[in-house]
Amino acid sequence: MSRACRTCGLPLRSGWVHCEACGSTVSEAEAQTSDSSTVSGLATSNKPQMASRGSPALTTWQFAQRMAAAPAETAPERWECVFKVLDGFRWYVLNPVHYRHTGTPTLVIPYFGTFRLLDRPAKRGVVPFSERRFSVPAGYRLRFRLSPQAKVSHFDSHSTEWIDKTTCSRNGSLSVQRRIAVAVSDQMDAELGLVDAVLTALYRHVVNMLTRKGQAFTYYKLGKFLPVTGKGSFKASKHARKALAVARAINA
Repeated sequence: MSRACRTCGLPLRSGWVHCEACGSTVSEAEAQTSDSSTVSGLATSNKPQMASRGSPALTTWQFAQRMAAAPAETAPERWECVFKVLDGFRWYVLNPVHYRHTGTPTLVIPYFGTFRLLDRPAKRGVVPFSERRFSVPAGYRLRFRLSPQAKVSHFDSHSTEWIDKTTCSRNGSLSVQRRIAVAVSDQMDAELGLVDAVLTALYRHVVNMLTRKGQAFTYYKLGKFLPVTGKGSFKASKHARKALAVARAINA
């Protein structure tokens, strides 16, 4: 019988040290046999999931499953469709081309927050005791700060009527949020209506989570959104740091 992560329900592969979905440490003691319900053949727990330190949290894995299961006419039929859009948003955020490079590279998403790319110099050193030499190439440190105007009500009143206006769907007159939706739709070959619905739900969810004390949101291969004094903070994943290092090397 397959094992599943106790935090997010992802089926575990042999040799994994950390869960690919939520980053939780994997060990024989923590892994459990999957006996929960399944979605598209993958295990999902019916119990509320908790972060490793005990504070309420949600992963993109769970977010995709819940959105796909929502009783709404616009709900996608499969959670994989939602996850595909989330992958597209991660691609957008980790691509420095999408940042404004006047001063510190920034990606401002109105009513949501700002991503910043800070220079990270190359580093060389020796691991204590083992005397093993290591080197870390120059790259970027990814930071995020919740917008002072961030509010869930902005996204609650969001309209997708703009999608029907095909003549202006890919020009400079679109708002930042709509330009992101169009870019993700093109990159992932996904229906624009689905992309718009998923990203709107994502913005609303992150804003809601970060403004509630003690909660966090783990974004697959991007990082973890953390609530700090009501403004939010962000801890980039190893995958994000490596992707940005590669992007910097290419653009150098």
